[in-house]
Amino acid sequence: MLMRNRRQVDKLPRSMWLPLIVAVIGSLFAMPGDTGAAEPPAPLAGAVATANDVEATINRYCVSCHNDRIVNGRDAAPSTMVSQLGIAGVAFDVLDTSHVAGDAATWERVVRKLQSRTMPPVGRPRPDDATYDAVALWIES
Repeated sequence: MLMRNRRQVDKLPRSMWLPLIVAVIGSLFAMPGDTGAAEPPAPLAGAVATANDVEATINRYCVSCHNDRIVNGRDAAPSTMVSQLGIAGVAFDVLDTSHVAGDAATWERVVRKLQSRTMPPVGRPRPDDATYDAVALWIES
């Protein structure tokens, strides 16, 4: 009986083998279990920033463009970016992070940019979401 089944399998036309193999392999992928893919790390919920964290973040992501020299057009070649920075008027190298209340209007604009994720602009290095949230929360507090 075993031999008879073996002969029947051997007699299956080639056109039947491919769908059979695809079905078997497909069923293996459909089985639940470990996919082997690493999940991205969870964002830090409720991350709390310190003044040093905020200054480090500003120095890393903001000061290269938002500095007094560029904002005021000194030693910077004229460009659309320089014009926009002059209009924005935010120069982090002269803003005092220890006295946020002293320039509340400017810092409120900074918070809006952080919350909307519009700064730094796309194409520039950007912090992760937890950093955006922690810095905005620190400025608001």
